[in-house]
Amino acid sequence: MKKLTTKTIALLLFITLGLDTLAAEIISNSGEVSWSSANSWNLGRLPLCGDVIIIPKNSTVLVNNSVNFSSGDFCERTQITVWGKMQFTSGKKVTLHEKATVSVFSPGEIHPSKNGGGNSETIEIGKTIFWKAGDGTLKGKALDMAQQGASVKRLFDDEFERVMQRFTLENSELGGTIYSNGKVKIVIAPNSLKTQLGQPVTGSVNIELIEMQKRSGMLMMNKPTIAQKIDGSKTQLITGGEFYLRISQNNSDVVAETPVKLAVIVETPDDRMSLFDGVFDTQNNLAWTGSKDDLSIENIDFKGNLKTAYTFPAETWGWINIDRFMNDPREKKKLSVKLPAGFSALNTVVLIAFKEEGNSISQLDMFENGRFTEHYGLIPVGSEIHVISLSNYNGGWLYGIQSLTVAVDTEVITIETLTPVSTFNLTEILNEL
Repeated sequence: MKKLTTKTIALLLFITLGLDTLAAEIISNSGEVSWSSANSWNLGRLPLCGDVIIIPKNSTVLVNNSVNFSSGDFCERTQITVWGKMQFTSGKKVTLHEKATVSVFSPGEIHPSKNGGGNSETIEIGKTIFWKAGDGTLKGKALDMAQQGASVKRLFDDEFERVMQRFTLENSELGGTIYSNGKVKIVIAPNSLKTQLGQPVTGSVNIELIEMQKRSGMLMMNKPTIAQKIDGSKTQLITGGEFYLRISQNNSDVVAETPVKLAVIVETPDDRMSLFDGVFDTQNNLAWTGSKDDLSIENIDFKGNLKTAYTFPAETWGWINIDRFMNDPREKKKLSVKLPAGFSALNTVVLIAFKEEGNSISQLDMFENGRFTEHYGLIPVGSEIHVISLSNYNGGWLYGIQSLTVAVDTEVITIETLTPVSTFNLTEILNEL
């Protein structure tokens, strides 16, 4: 049995107007590297405002220059997490924006210079001194998830509300067209909506829409792309987008006597795609089952421009997925993931993203003997994957990532380094995997 431990990494989120997000890591897995050396970071540059900086176990970063991230673009998003050591040199300071964060977890430590440093060496957040050399060595606290009572489901629910788009269609009896903030067009035919009792709907109706075409949304709402077959077995899907739709009046669902037509703009359509409906098991985990409705590829008018789109009808409300089966011929593996003590299904989910297939997400939906696992064994040997843990920590996100190529003897994957992170930063990190 092959056990994999977390790759010693330091992710550094590069957010600059006009540039894509990048991830950086400390080159040295052990020993001492200098903050001021571009060669200490795999992007070949120094940390910037807005970066997520992780100092991993068995690494020491020598703070040999003063760092000022107190003002400027994205400085409020700067996050530093210490699992290894920050070693200050005489008189150096780290000054951060008032909304920036610093987290130190055992065995992480922050050390003053060997000369003592007095109060000349500091980490300052806004106008608050987080640490000064006169305090001596700051030793990190244990990451005790056993003290965290909050369910991770709350974070998924918060994300559901955060990305929800809401529209109002006035005079619904006349029908109308709604364009999303992204790539979705909704067409409602005149006199097509009825009440639950079969009466014509008149006046305004509310339309709720979620469109997810990036992996971050699927991960942060725990919406894996797994199909449930008629015999109860499961198989992996590759998605062209996950969508949620609801139309209501006075918070009561209306009925579409004539189906609502949805169109999703696509640059390169795939004629292997079909529709799947979302289904939930008794643990509220989402899987997908084949829909009776057909998916078409059409050229449509989208805000005055001719665009290619997937089009399909919607008669009921809920989750809809555009998918095709992965159909990978390689041998499949059943994997399990070990996290530090205190992590369980109460506060954590573990998902798998496939590097080769940007929008395919698997889920380890069982928790047994202190490990996250699954019962269907869908991970192909030889596939490059990212194993992602998402937890509720103090009401916010805590994440860990282990990237690997699945070998014949891969069975247990261990994630040791975990990091508190903002919703914005986590979104960018997951999209760049």
